[in-house]
Amino acid sequence: MMALFVPVCSPRWKGPQWCIRNTNGCYSVQKSSCLLRSASLSGNGGHQRKLVLGHGCSTIGKRPCFQQIHREVFLMEVDGEDYVSTEKLGIVELPKTLQVVKYPDPRLRNENQEIDPRDPVVGEIARKMFQVMYADKGVGLAAPQVGINRRLMVYNPTGKQSSFLSQVVMVNPKIVDWSDKKVVDLEGCLSFPGIAGKVSRHEWVRVEAFKPGGKKIKLKLEGWQARIFQHEYDHLDGILFIDRMEPEERARAQVVLDRLISNYKGNNGEPKL
Repeated sequence: MMALFVPVCSPRWKGPQWCIRNTNGCYSVQKSSCLLRSASLSGNGGHQRKLVLGHGCSTIGKRPCFQQIHREVFLMEVDGEDYVSTEKLGIVELPKTLQVVKYPDPRLRNENQEIDPRDPVVGEIARKMFQVMYADKGVGLAAPQVGINRRLMVYNPTGKQSSFLSQVVMVNPKIVDWSDKKVVDLEGCLSFPGIAGKVSRHEWVRVEAFKPGGKKIKLKLEGWQARIFQHEYDHLDGILFIDRMEPEERARAQVVLDRLISNYKGNNGEPKL
């Protein structure tokens, strides 16, 4: 079994206790009940390890507040502050808290590099992205939208944190096929507060991607999920939904776009419109 476990407090046990997350939810187990493989856990976090439950290991208290990442189960230790080292990603530092960057921040137009899906830090970035997405009441988020120019996206078509089984994480996604038929519908974007417009998207797409951990997946997405995916996939290519708006929709949005430009006070280089 692979699991995500983090230290938790319990009045019932005096010894170390950990929370294991799997497809059925989150449970607390005593560390002494588990056998750890691939060395001990140490450091600032992001160390993926295998966890094997011993005989007679009991669980207490389902903890659905912990988020599950695309029905995958990981084991990751996070010591002290909610911080992970990002040296392998080439990122100087991953802040303890992320926030959505707003247009015309240049990071929304920058090139986004592929990321190693086996790097344990990917799961931690995805977890933080889900937190930001839910806080801003979104259904999807791409890494460049939180200032990380890597090919990583997360989404939950329900938009509900309680529906964590619907969460999807895709690393280095690719569109390999698509429908000829397109559908026009209204879209918004967390990086464009106050703007919505009609955008044409393929009715369905076939995609290939990796899960955190390195497992390859192939999916056919239709309807609402296909629209969410295409919107976030565009972000990975530096394409924004205003680029795909119908001309009359874009014209109506220009007043708000001008306001976003005038209010921009970023320090990440010249804005890219």
